[in-house]
Amino acid sequence: MPRLRCGAVSYGQEFPEVPRRTAVMTVGHIIRVSRAGQNVDGNLRTECQRCGDESRDIAVDPPTGQQVFTHASCGSLRDKRTLYGWMQAGRRTPSDTEKVFRKWSRLPHFERMHVMTALAGQVIRELESE
Repeated sequence: MPRLRCGAVSYGQEFPEVPRRTAVMTVGHIIRVSRAGQNVDGNLRTECQRCGDESRDIAVDPPTGQQVFTHASCGSLRDKRTLYGWMQAGRRTPSDTEKVFRKWSRLPHFERMHVMTALAGQVIRELESE
């Protein structure tokens, strides 16, 4: 199943922060037609409908390769290795912490508060024992 450009979910899955709203795959433009973008393969990408809707009026031109490389080069060695791994895989691989957060965000409000409070107590106890 192809991943969406935003990397948040795959099509057909629920958005973690918006339960009961599923990702719908669409085709969007890298450079919008309103900015002289063309309807050609090199200017099209798979994206979720939400990403396309949210960026429709605020889309900016895509960065250049040099801009991306310059920005990537400023990170720590750890960040560069992580980014390189994502580039090789063609998608962002969420950390275990991000996966837990996504699961937590899908809980009903009462359960989210219960888990958050319990975790806060555990963090406080661990900090006090240092």
